[in-house]
Amino acid sequence: MLIHFTYEKRPERSVTIMMVGRFVEKKGMAYGIRAFAKGHEQYPDIRLRIIGSGPLQSSYEALIAEEKCQDAVYFTGT
Repeated sequence: MLIHFTYEKRPERSVTIMMVGRFVEKKGMAYGIRAFAKGHEQYPDIRLRIIGSGPLQSSYEALIAEEKCQDAVYFTGT
């Protein structure tokens, strides 16, 4: 199932997307990071805040670097 979101540029502020959960494989955080990276290519002013912790944090950080969006992604612990 594909879900489409519309985006309207706001001149006075950027959009922040939030993901919350434990950093374990079954939560699907990697899918969210890849989806964000695709959106960030087209809309470089969007930001991603990831809230949580867990054993996969270092692999998510590596994925973010691989997708070249580390300037727009912020981790916040639990």
